[in-house]
Amino acid sequence: DEDPPRDDFRDEKLEQMPGMKKIVGAAGSAILWDVTLWHTGTANVSSRDRRILIYGYQPFWVKKWVNGLPPQVIVDWANTPRRRQLMGIHAVLGRASWDIKGVPYLPEHEEMVKAKRF
Repeated sequence: DEDPPRDDFRDEKLEQMPGMKKIVGAAGSAILWDVTLWHTGTANVSSRDRRILIYGYQPFWVKKWVNGLPPQVIVDWANTPRRRQLMGIHAVLGRASWDIKGVPYLPEHEEMVKAKRF
């Protein structure tokens, strides 16, 4: 199956997307989902402000900084393989200007990195 064209389902048309599942939780709820699935937020139509805390954990190869560069404080802090993986600072050498070239991948990911085209 192909995804529907992204521009066909924006704003008020978002909830008309085929297969769309709206997830609503009471205050204090926790929701877990696969962050590699297509997801978005919808308009707050209630009379109250709402707050949300999102913590995403995903495979190390999922691109995390698609809308720009990671904050420099994160790049500077991610100076070990585990910190790089945790924060998504794991670019293949030379792939991005912010890549820390002296910090390698985790040993258990080395074979996958060699096999995957980034």
